[in-house]
Amino acid sequence: MFTLEAAVPADAETLAQIHADAFATERVTMLKSIDLSYVHYQEMLPPIKYWIENATLIKAVDSSTNTILGWACWRMSANASTNGSIPEPEAKDFPRTPLGIGKFTGAHMGYWQNTLVPTLLPSPHRILISITIDPRYQRSGVGGALLKWGLQDKLPVWVHASEIGYPFFQSHGFEVKASLTLELKDWAQNAPVPTGYSEWGTTTFRYMVHP
Repeated sequence: MFTLEAAVPADAETLAQIHADAFATERVTMLKSIDLSYVHYQEMLPPIKYWIENATLIKAVDSSTNTILGWACWRMSANASTNGSIPEPEAKDFPRTPLGIGKFTGAHMGYWQNTLVPTLLPSPHRILISITIDPRYQRSGVGGALLKWGLQDKLPVWVHASEIGYPFFQSHGFEVKASLTLELKDWAQNAPVPTGYSEWGTTTFRYMVHP
């Protein structure tokens, strides 16, 4: 059994570690980690601290042990205007490095939010900023409960889904409205393929909407 509660500032380090653990074998995170300056936990800690104070961050807590099992962060009400429309960024304009892929995908999400969202979603709508479950508690209903919490009033929602998150969102009724596919070796600078993989392969980020 678990309960859903608002996260507090003291939770930030635990939430960042859950995110780091959940993405430890995700290929884009592994690619970024080729650059030793990139530490996923440290990258996530500042935004999580900000979200706790300025967004709605809900944690799932084990009722008997008080262990945090996972969390979801929502912007509960967002508006979009075509006045902020920007051109779609191109990969050629970014350094083909492990950290360059993050800069490119970040810029591309800005294009989605400023150019495509106003044409696809009404205002207000909701943004699922992140949903992350401790790997030890995945497939136990935690993710579904956190998602249901944010969908309860039927407001349209969008999410930027990674390769590992896509099946979860698809199974809960989210639909792909746009996508970005990348050849990871183009950004890996000839680094060895991660253990457990035969090649770097491709990854697809999907912009998904819950009607």
